[in-house]
Amino acid sequence: MKFKLSTVTCSILCATTLVACGGTDDIIDAIIDKVLPPMPEETIVTADLNQGRVAIPLEFIDAKTGQIVQEKISLHAEDDIAQSNVYEDPTQQNSQNGYAYIYLTADAAKSASSNKPVKLRVIISADGYFTTSTDIIYTGHPISLQKISLVSKAAPPAGIAVALQKDVKTDTSGKLLKDIQLTAKTTDVASKGAAASFSLAANTILKDEKGQALIGDLKVSIGYFSPKTENIGAVFPGGLNPDQVKVFENNQWQLQQGYFVTAGLMAVDITDAQGRKAHLLSNGQGTMTIQTPAGLLNPETNLPVKDGDTIPVWSHSETTGLWQQELVGKFKQNAQGNFDVSYQVSHLSYWNLDWHYSRVCSPALPITFNKQFNTHQPLKIEVDIANIGVYNTFYVKNSNEFKGLSNAPQDRAITFKVKQNNTVVGQGYKAANSCNTVNINITGQLQTSREIPTQVYITAPKGFTKAELSILLDNISSLSSAEKTAILKLTHPSDPNAKFSINQNTLKKFMDLGVDVKEIALIQAVLSIKIQANGYFFGTDSFNNNHAAYVNDQGKMTLFALQQDFSFNAPKTITYNTVNWWTQQPETYSYQQYSASLHGYTKNAQGYYQSTYIPLKNAVTIKKTDTQATIIFEDISALQQIMKNIKK
Repeated sequence: MKFKLSTVTCSILCATTLVACGGTDDIIDAIIDKVLPPMPEETIVTADLNQGRVAIPLEFIDAKTGQIVQEKISLHAEDDIAQSNVYEDPTQQNSQNGYAYIYLTADAAKSASSNKPVKLRVIISADGYFTTSTDIIYTGHPISLQKISLVSKAAPPAGIAVALQKDVKTDTSGKLLKDIQLTAKTTDVASKGAAASFSLAANTILKDEKGQALIGDLKVSIGYFSPKTENIGAVFPGGLNPDQVKVFENNQWQLQQGYFVTAGLMAVDITDAQGRKAHLLSNGQGTMTIQTPAGLLNPETNLPVKDGDTIPVWSHSETTGLWQQELVGKFKQNAQGNFDVSYQVSHLSYWNLDWHYSRVCSPALPITFNKQFNTHQPLKIEVDIANIGVYNTFYVKNSNEFKGLSNAPQDRAITFKVKQNNTVVGQGYKAANSCNTVNINITGQLQTSREIPTQVYITAPKGFTKAELSILLDNISSLSSAEKTAILKLTHPSDPNAKFSINQNTLKKFMDLGVDVKEIALIQAVLSIKIQANGYFFGTDSFNNNHAAYVNDQGKMTLFALQQDFSFNAPKTITYNTVNWWTQQPETYSYQQYSASLHGYTKNAQGYYQSTYIPLKNAVTIKKTDTQATIIFEDISALQQIMKNIKK
């Protein structure tokens, strides 16, 4: 880890990391025994928590409400086509505040360019939501907050239907003890009652991707996603322009770029009480039928779908996020006037009716704006494909965050609409059979934002809870258990959450308890340190505006806001009511919400780098008259871990 330290800081560093180091003994020996040492001067330490890594900020929103998903989110990432390691393990990035980061490795980020972008796929899952995935493409330019829509099984948006089947079990071998018969039917006008159905006969054996049998009580659900779902690209796993799909051509499997035109998709979720998810079927096959609403345009004929038209059928891997073509289906009109495609399956996941086209702008369709901008709230950019509709949606605060559209259809006209608070403020257009640069013309008046230079520090708490003080004392190895117990009894006789301030008077009381002067000097050293840490800041202010900013190696960043006072609030307990998707009963949950956090990487006790999440524990108010601001993260665990990393 890179660092800059003065001689005095070196001495403090040795003290706080409890490692013998030249100079420390000289300082401590200079203190007269049993005389309280003077408090050392404030010492600034500069640390690099990123070391070249690039963070991709993610936000998880409910597809129906647009609100933050409050359930715990689990992340999994897959490498790019070269199968090189382009990301850090995201398993520590799991989130219950609706936000998380995925980090690109330093080597991958350094080599990224528009002609050679870094690509990875992130798979996102949460209890009560259908698993989805998104492709992330980094070209070396700043990347905007990635909004990822999740579909709730309890309350899906219009155009998506969900069906459940209760009282389904397997025996100890994974054998299904009763038939599964499910139909999910839409109720919105645009979808015309289109539906999807799934059936699976008793005695079929269910196994997960690792070949482990599902045992006991099962949760069985299916979801049907109509092609008439508004902004279908936002809820379509991987989006309608995934970076790669898998097709069988010329007697071999190949990966292809391109874009989908969907006629509907279906998800099948079967899990047991141990969390195993059904994927492999043996001793039987499932039957699926996906319907397409009457009147849907067939892009092969440019006419509405009719009896006998064909369409490729695809399956989606929830492990890799990759779509794979499985077979070619045939439309058959049903009694309701919609069109069925039926087929047999031996594995479960998303299944999808899609035409796929490989004529795309590669590596991306270039995008420019007629003027540069920075906004405090993201602008919404809708991508509308001719004869398809809204294909994708992006959110940007900075004109440099949207430099190109990957896998843009070359053969179709595309309209770009820029919206601010649902008002169109800009537009761009790409003609069919063209990959020329699109200039998006901002014509509306954007809300101007002010730039606020902000200094970020990490320090010890001004007031210690019992748990925080225990962390500090545990890192002073020369303190005996009896001394630690005596100190904690003095500082927190009853309320463990009370904030105890450590100053010269309280340190004198520690000495009265028998704490050695050298140990007092160690505590003083920790209290005097301010760390300027290179990292990533994320916060949600009192107006629910998001702030994502890079913090440089001097602990400096720039926030953008309107000309008004705003705050990052103190932590609070959030209690929310929801409906359990399976039992359909109301439930209440609580969690601790932090309004801001600092992110980076540090080494753990085993010597491996892991993500570091430092929450803001005290409210910060920035007034409209402030020309600069300071945000202090008081966190004893992070401070001591960073100092140890610097020493190593």
